Amino acid sequence: MKYVLRVKFFFLSIFCFFLANGQEYKFEHLGRNQGLSNTFIYSIDQDENGLLIVGTSEGVAVYDGKAFQMFNSENGLSKYFISSSYKD
Repeated sequence: MKYVLRVKFFFLSIFCFFLANGQEYKFEHLGRNQGLSNTFIYSIDQDENGLLIVGTSEGVAVYDGKAFQMFNSENGLSKYFISSSYKD
């Protein structure tokens, strides 16, 4: 009986160790300082090149890791309120 408890404790310890040492994530807050014109975001998508495509009520913002580039009715976008996005 003691052997079974030791084996269970061993595997439970290994499981908890790997669970506690998961991947760390770095979060960066993006906003007006990086060129985002509106902070009300309705959709976020990422393309195969790693660019973030953000849909706002003022158009589409594309983030390249440094700054946002805005696309709206002034740049040829027919509608400026973007509520969802889909990959093609």
